[in-house]
Amino acid sequence: MFLLIGLQTRHILTEVAESHLSLGRVVAICLAVLGCVIVVRLVFVMGTQAVRDAFRPKEQRIPRSSSFVIGWAGMRGVVTLAAALMIPSEVPHHEVVMLIALTVVVGTLFGQGLSLPALTRALKVRPPYPASDALARATVLQQAADAGMQRMAELDYDDHTGVCDLIRSRLDQRTFAAWERLSTASGEESPSDLYARIRLEMIEAERARVLEIRSEGRVPSEVLREDRGFILTGRDLPAEAWHGHRPPADLETSVPGVFAIGDIRSGSMKRVASATGEGATVVSLVHAHLAGLD
Repeated sequence: MFLLIGLQTRHILTEVAESHLSLGRVVAICLAVLGCVIVVRLVFVMGTQAVRDAFRPKEQRIPRSSSFVIGWAGMRGVVTLAAALMIPSEVPHHEVVMLIALTVVVGTLFGQGLSLPALTRALKVRPPYPASDALARATVLQQAADAGMQRMAELDYDDHTGVCDLIRSRLDQRTFAAWERLSTASGEESPSDLYARIRLEMIEAERARVLEIRSEGRVPSEVLREDRGFILTGRDLPAEAWHGHRPPADLETSVPGVFAIGDIRSGSMKRVASATGEGATVVSLVHAHLAGLD
């Protein structure tokens, strides 16, 4: 998305220069929108935080310096560019709108982003204390587990297979994993972290084996996928998968009328903005498919 907007920058600047708006007016509008975006976020974040702190005990209130840093960290990016690109080119002063979006993204990313470390140091914002966060998390999980155990004791059931013991064991494991973070030294791997790392490696091996079995054709699937598990759509589908020798529409799977968008689709950019664009595109494709059924 950033590459796309970068390639269009020269074209946007050329159209802005050819418009009847003066350069000074365009610059003033872009800077005014950029300033408005920054100020509105700061006011909203600090205002809502002040309201929340009014109902909190004094020791749980967030310092205003921290609220200011949170408000200042509102950098804009892909979503802003995607929203601007979805505006029809027939809209008056479309090139100015695109330049405004580019100014907001560049201004917040470079202006606010590069100044954020210096601002944090200048306001003397302290990082969160890991032990207090771990204690709060462990306390919440312990209370949640106690509530769950109390509810299980109130239920009327006939357990001959030891299901309740299994539930108690898993709740204890989850609670112990939270409490052990308090006794784990900084930089040391806790038992739960070791478990998670080993289990992730096992899941990766299991997934690879499942994909291997499916690629060998042992598991039937109505929707064709590639070897990595993503769904094939449009012209990426092999000709033998076409329904009645009809080439599938863009974003259409091997099942007629079933479309795939976003991260599950083979060849997608795996980005929020691209998924949003595909979601807007597939609406017209669905309408066209339904019209063809009449």
